[in-house]
Amino acid sequence: MEKLKIYIIPMLKDNYSYILHDIENNKTAVIDPANAKPIIKFLNELELGLELDFILNTHHHSDHIGGNKELHKRYPNAKLITSKLNKGKISNISHFICKSNEKIKFGNFDIECISTPGHTMGSLCFYIKTEKENILFTGDTLFNFGCGRNFEGSAHQLFNSLNKLKILPLETKIYSGHEYTLKNLEFCMDLQKRCNYLNKYHFEHLLKCKEKIEDLRNNELPSVPTLLEDEIKINPFFKNIPIHTTFALIRNLKNSF
Repeated sequence: MEKLKIYIIPMLKDNYSYILHDIENNKTAVIDPANAKPIIKFLNELELGLELDFILNTHHHSDHIGGNKELHKRYPNAKLITSKLNKGKISNISHFICKSNEKIKFGNFDIECISTPGHTMGSLCFYIKTEKENILFTGDTLFNFGCGRNFEGSAHQLFNSLNKLKILPLETKIYSGHEYTLKNLEFCMDLQKRCNYLNKYHFEHLLKCKEKIEDLRNNELPSVPTLLEDEIKINPFFKNIPIHTTFALIRNLKNSF
């Protein structure tokens, strides 16, 4: 029976990298290695004789690719995969993703690469559907109860990218690139006061999620993953916001929050 193990690896101040292990085929991949040393240490500590088969970059920012070079030196057969739009911004690339929904074979699993420009023009999300669950690694495109800044793309592009993710199954687990969840929930509370963007039921759900996340963080546990269903209920960048309030305005409010 297929089995995919996901390990959450904290990096730097608030980054998350992820190690994927296809247990049956003993294949491994890392997503957004900000630093190589924690990845190498973790793989060694598993004591399974694991090599690294794939390095996946959601985008080109240094806090997501900083470990690429050292990992590639330690595991020279690892294939480095990212968007073709990152050419010249990321070195040692083995395979460019040239179109959205292209799939990478990873042991028993297909990793679907979803083009999500906005944070950067070459941003990707990685989607995996197993027999038991749906998993989405979003880098800095979608955060838990928030979204990334549009550094290269426009707010319109980021809005369209998020809409691509909204149509995935509600039970999809969201693994984002940073531990921003509590701060994002605080912004949701502030935005609710400003424009009452949530109905009573969804506001109550927000309070429950905030309590749950606070408990996790107080125990020094990651807040990831969240569920897409929760994002659709609460995340202001997923809501049908009032006609006088634009996506770009909310993004600007979040930038200064």
